[in-house]
Parts: sequence; C-alpha cells; structure tokens
Amino acid sequence: MAEGDEDRLKDLIAWANRGPSAARVERVDIRWRSFTGEYFDFRIVD
Repeated sequence: MAEGDEDRLKDLIAWANRGPSAARVERVDIRWRSFTGEYFDFRIVD
C-alpha cells in the first residue's frame, strides 16, 4: 500500500512492473483510493 503524489505513485508502479533484472513480474494489482494522510513512513510488512 502506498500513498502520496500521483506522479510519484505512477513512478512506483512502473518500477514495480519492471522488477529486478533477473525477475519476471506477472502482475501488479492497483486500486486507486482517496488520499487519507494515514501513511507517513515506509515499512515492509510480512
């Protein structure tokens, strides 16, 4: 889940679709929602 400037989010989506050089990305699910301001940092959650 990510929240922020739309152009930056589109950059993130493009990066996620490319993946690492040795990877094959099959699908990235995107669901646009209204900005809530709930997220202010970055964490990787298992």
